Amino acid sequence: MKYGWRLLQGVTKHCDEFHSGTINTDMFCLELDHILPMNGPGHVEKKMLECVTKVLWDIIGLSEFASWCDFSTVKSQQFLQSFGDHHIGFDFLFTVQETLATELCHQFITSTSCTTPPTYHDLYNWLSSEKITNPNVIQTLFLVNGPLFTSFLLRAGIRCGNGELYFSAYEYVSLLTFVNNNTNYQLLSLFEQYTMSVAPDKIKEFILDNVSHQVKSGHKDSETCGEGYDYRMEEANKAFKDNLHTKEPSIEDWNLVCSNTNLLKCMKDIQSKD
Repeated sequence: MKYGWRLLQGVTKHCDEFHSGTINTDMFCLELDHILPMNGPGHVEKKMLECVTKVLWDIIGLSEFASWCDFSTVKSQQFLQSFGDHHIGFDFLFTVQETLATELCHQFITSTSCTTPPTYHDLYNWLSSEKITNPNVIQTLFLVNGPLFTSFLLRAGIRCGNGELYFSAYEYVSLLTFVNNNTNYQLLSLFEQYTMSVAPDKIKEFILDNVSHQVKSGHKDSETCGEGYDYRMEEANKAFKDNLHTKEPSIEDWNLVCSNTNLLKCMKDIQSKD
């Protein structure tokens, strides 16, 4: 959820308003035992990529790089730093990572005297050696294999539904929230890491297996594509609200719309065709 750290405040308020006389009963505890609060992977991904962008902005001069990518105005660069558009921001970071990786390969080619075409094994040996003394190469190597690559692994974990990959990358990238003084997501990351460390095996397995919602993909290279449940819930909520015709809907209005969303969608599609 987007502001998961407020969950306990919300539960406390709900208890005071509706369960003041039964808060210590077994039935009340049993009701809350079925609640498993988890962070929304979609919002986590967006915020972590935003953190990476802000951290690297001044370190490697992304402002000039952004200008080369047609983000030349102050307003457009602020939009880019704040990840105003998820897809545009990711494409920008991917271009940065690809450029740095290309420069790293160039340094490798020029610093070695191979008589035969270099291989990935040669590149690995060069990166693993202690012969690299150029500070620019060391910085580039850190950026390519550090925050940039790890943030892409986090995104890949969501898309592939790989919970272990997602949480491993999240543990590393979430450290950048302390650099950006992002208190909300500091609490979120600590809460989730604590949950995973103390959760029973069955609960942990459930979390890892359901880190994202897998849907059929139109891409030829994959059959499914994962998306955070928080984004799926936002889509569903938007569809519900589109079918509400009152500014102050009652619980009966919500029940009616939520129970007939697919039918109402079909009716709208028919009307639009006519």
